Amino acid sequence: MGADAPLDIRPEIQRHGANQTGPNVDVLEMHKSARITKGPRHPVAEPKDLSYGSIEDLISPPITDRKNKVCATAPKAGEIPILRPGMPSLGCEYTNAKLDPLATSIYKQHKDQTVQVNVTGESGPRKGSGVMVDKDKDTCTILTDAHVTNGLKIEKTIPAMSVTTAAGETFSATLRKLDPKNDLALVTLQTGKDTDRVCKPVKVAKDDRLAVAGQPIVTLGSPENSTSVYASPGISEGKKQLIYEFGNSTSDPAHPYVSQFSEVLRGEDTGRMVIRNDAQIYGGNSGGPTFNKAGELVGVANRVREGQFSLITPVTSATITKLKK
Repeated sequence: MGADAPLDIRPEIQRHGANQTGPNVDVLEMHKSARITKGPRHPVAEPKDLSYGSIEDLISPPITDRKNKVCATAPKAGEIPILRPGMPSLGCEYTNAKLDPLATSIYKQHKDQTVQVNVTGESGPRKGSGVMVDKDKDTCTILTDAHVTNGLKIEKTIPAMSVTTAAGETFSATLRKLDPKNDLALVTLQTGKDTDRVCKPVKVAKDDRLAVAGQPIVTLGSPENSTSVYASPGISEGKKQLIYEFGNSTSDPAHPYVSQFSEVLRGEDTGRMVIRNDAQIYGGNSGGPTFNKAGELVGVANRVREGQFSLITPVTSATITKLKK
């Protein structure tokens, strides 16, 4: 080799191969096919496939407990967050289709139609749940409780309101219709060009035949400060009058409710019917959707007597039609 010839710094095996008539063999390809050791030759093990229930399971936000702290244990593939009936929970508990087939099915069908309603009111910030019931060209209509949008005193103005989907997207919102008598409200969500992608209204039941006493129902919503949707399965105990289930009398003249009863909202019909059930729900679940075993919306979460029972405001397709007028 002449003094001016460039220095060949290729590995010996490549320099040797350049002088052969056969094709060159890439060193990396050799390592792919076998591992050379002093002992017997062993094939390189193929990497194990990583298994997920779905792409949604992989990219979904982490589950948080009632205080909005990320759970130490994440759900496994096919599992859903649950609040078990009759069992107080801080959250971070899970179930699956084998243990709770209806709750798991309802959750997977309707989680993305369940939202969080965030309000800055005259009395301060508050949070509740809601459900998609209708859509237009650039708006999505949410059903929730009047006490979520306008507070326990049914405030006249709402300085600011937004809605966050289960996927974590937040949109500005405005009050469309308030029905204090039945503690219901319709909220218009400004989804714009994302309406068709984001807004998937639920099917609303025509009647309550699948929500009578003895029938299973499942409520979805975000308990207290959690940003996660939980399933709350329960058994309906049938319709009851609100005042006989949740009306404690008071003589306090400074009480915020305009009523002789301490747990009745301003302007609320104390004789209205509610569905009592044993589902475990908490503050923050208010306005969350309740579904029958056919997957139809039959009501929204209204009140809870922690550790005892919860109350659902009955909803049918006629209810939604009347509210939209």
